Amino acid sequence: MNTDNTTAQLDPNRDRIFKDLSGLVSFNSPHSTPELADQHSAAADWVTAAVAEHGFEVERHPTVDNADVIIGRRAGTDGAPTVLLYSHYDIVPAGDPAAWTSDPFTLTARDGRWYGRGASDCKGNIAMHLETCLLYTSPSPRDRQKS
Repeated sequence: MNTDNTTAQLDPNRDRIFKDLSGLVSFNSPHSTPELADQHSAAADWVTAAVAEHGFEVERHPTVDNADVIIGRRAGTDGAPTVLLYSHYDIVPAGDPAAWTSDPFTLTARDGRWYGRGASDCKGNIAMHLETCLLYTSPSPRDRQKS
């Protein structure tokens, strides 16, 4: 698989991707920890707002375990295939912050990699889903605001 084209498209947007992922990583959002319910809810608010900023119609559905399901829909071009992207915004508890090289809720760049709680499971997926929507669809309202 040749990734040169993808890399060329993403490199100019690294700052935006880092900013998006930083925002989401900042939430200590394990849904399994009741005392952090406000953080989990704030992460859901962040995802809801980000999806809406990309021009999607957003529905948020509460669940019995307080892990809201967020559904974004955006009509494609006539005849285009339907695409489904799935991810989650909760995390496994970070444990002892002293055991981390850096603050688990501050996205940190080291040696060309990004570190933070949930950066690869699964908050990073959300950031890349959002970026993909910018790259492969018509300009979103968010892009128009930046121009």
